[in-house]
Amino acid sequence: MLNKVRNEMKNQQLDGLWITDPNSLNYLFEIDIETGERFIGVYITQTSVKLVLNKLFTTNKLDIIYYYDHQDIHSIIARLTSGTKIGLDKTMQAQYALNLINNHPEKEFVNGSDCVDKLRAIKTKEQINKMIKASKLNDTIMEIIRDELEVGMTEIQIRDRIEELFYEYGSEPCFTTIIAFGDHGTDPHAIPTNRILKENESIIIDMGCKVDDYCSDMTRTYFMNSNPIQEIYDLVLEANTKAIEAIKPGVTFSDIDKVARDIITKGGYGDYFTHRLGHGIGQEVHEPYDVSASNHQKVLPGMCFSIEPGIYKPKVDGVRIEDLVYINEQGTAEVLNHVPKNKPVLKK
Repeated sequence: MLNKVRNEMKNQQLDGLWITDPNSLNYLFEIDIETGERFIGVYITQTSVKLVLNKLFTTNKLDIIYYYDHQDIHSIIARLTSGTKIGLDKTMQAQYALNLINNHPEKEFVNGSDCVDKLRAIKTKEQINKMIKASKLNDTIMEIIRDELEVGMTEIQIRDRIEELFYEYGSEPCFTTIIAFGDHGTDPHAIPTNRILKENESIIIDMGCKVDDYCSDMTRTYFMNSNPIQEIYDLVLEANTKAIEAIKPGVTFSDIDKVARDIITKGGYGDYFTHRLGHGIGQEVHEPYDVSASNHQKVLPGMCFSIEPGIYKPKVDGVRIEDLVYINEQGTAEVLNHVPKNKPVLKK
């Protein structure tokens, strides 16, 4: 894996690369250390790899440069940063990045995250199997919750029940579960409240869990006893389905976004589809690369990302349907979620 990083560095003509992203450190070197406010990072060149770590922590990974709290960490970082063109990853704290940039005008500093992001975006068979396992568990919990939904329940009750089930099944939530009833669902990132579920209201459930350090993510929208916004639901479902079907060799992320956005726009709700179509996923819920009109990168085998069109009409209702897809060797999408989308009305 390190050789692949170095090849990417060569492609970008980088003499060195700082990696501070905890997930990338874990991905590349199996370093999983929580250092709080203290600096941790790896500096990579074509001939060496150095881990900078506070002496309060220990590991047997890599060649380590330890520092103490009383030492000037900025000087240590600067001394190690050899070369002329240097990549800094996007998670490096501003205090460290700015110190390097301001005090070393003789060097060129650029965003070097793509050297690792490109690798993380292409999942190995082992990694995708972990994500399949996480998605299967997500399906199981969604089906349990769907059958338990009742008029009179609160958003917080449902959220707590979902997260309780994740722990019961030996997992944990990988983001804060979103539960939104009725017009509360017009907020794509609604925070659950004590709002009570009523007859004929929509119920947006956006949930995900982590299995073996890899994430799942899925959204379903249900209705209690009847669906008063059938037209909106059908548009979102069509956008979700057609976007997945459009994934073929040579397609770009922006192409996929356009398929879904054109369907919703033609249906008269384009102004209410307010976010990108999807996001990459893996060790983190949101990883490169996003499925958006501004991302013209080609979709490649091994990538895993969400397809989640939505319509959010203020003071009316919200609908979102989300699946994860994995791009197989043939360049087409395999859907990781299997909870039905064509029967959203729950008869209770």
